[in-house]
Amino acid sequence: MTDSKLKTTPLLGLLPSDISPAILLVFGEETGTVISALTNTGCGIRKVARRRESTTYRVKRNSADFLIVMGGYGSSSIASALHELVTLGGRRFVMAGTCGASSHHRLGEVYLISRAAVNPVGGPGGMGFYRQFEPGEEFSPSPVLWEAARPLGLDSAPSVLISSDAFYGFGGVLNQDKELYYNGPPTEDGLPSPGFESFRKLYENNQPFLLDMETAYFYGICDSWNQVEGIAIRAVSNHIPFDLEDPIPKEEKALADSLLKSIELMELLLTD
Repeated sequence: MTDSKLKTTPLLGLLPSDISPAILLVFGEETGTVISALTNTGCGIRKVARRRESTTYRVKRNSADFLIVMGGYGSSSIASALHELVTLGGRRFVMAGTCGASSHHRLGEVYLISRAAVNPVGGPGGMGFYRQFEPGEEFSPSPVLWEAARPLGLDSAPSVLISSDAFYGFGGVLNQDKELYYNGPPTEDGLPSPGFESFRKLYENNQPFLLDMETAYFYGICDSWNQVEGIAIRAVSNHIPFDLEDPIPKEEKALADSLLKSIELMELLLTD
């Protein structure tokens, strides 16, 4: 059946002919900043589709020609987009973007994410439709893509990345003595939320971590399908807990650096 007789997918608005052999994913980032960063790296960009939560572009740089899909925050966004992309024929995915981190990590550091843990204090989110798992279960990237990324010269993240659907799920504020206290909405029993208690244990035990809203779900969903490969490149944009005066000090620079390395990986994948 030709594309002229097909309908575009409901969420992304794409057709099978739009799919490239490798696809770049950027979720939970500001679209204008992504486009600016792509342009600054010498990419040619053409809009393919725009929907309520997503925008998709065709990107060309040097000999590489690929799709970039930009979407919203969290497991539901990544699960829905992946479902459509894999149904259309997508099999290799690179995820770019930023993350928060404990103070053990230097702001601006760009990592290949080797370990990602799913929502240790919550439910399965958008991944629950595709597989069963225990909260806190860890997932890893595709070994094939990991090997392909070696020429980038990036370090593997030295600590686990935690993915939580709740942007404020680990919420908390530091006082002048650097003590963490709960500042979320009041709860029915008057106690801090389970997410805050989980984070407080990490913080008070001085355990290093990275934090985002998508990577572990991305890895877990890719792993649940046959021959679907994914890898994430994340750059540290801010420390957690937030600095209330400057919550995300390295957002634009970190995003640009993550995108640059991700595009370099796309070029390797598409020219081998």
